Amino acid sequence: MKQNTTLQELRERFADKPSKASVYTIEGIAYTVVSHYAGEKDIDAVIRKLATQQAYEAITVSEKPN
Repeated sequence: MKQNTTLQELRERFADKPSKASVYTIEGIAYTVVSHYAGEKDIDAVIRKLATQQAYEAITVSEKPN
């Protein structure tokens, strides 16, 4: 069974990992989103999924009547 991890534990665990901050403005309010690379994803699976989505979107766009 998986335990809940505290924010402090996550900070310590990923302190030496690369991160990126992006600012998004929604309805005049600026939100800062910080992404942390954790190295826990299968890059092959992620690329395959993104490529499949992109190909599907390209097919469905080209099939729409003008």
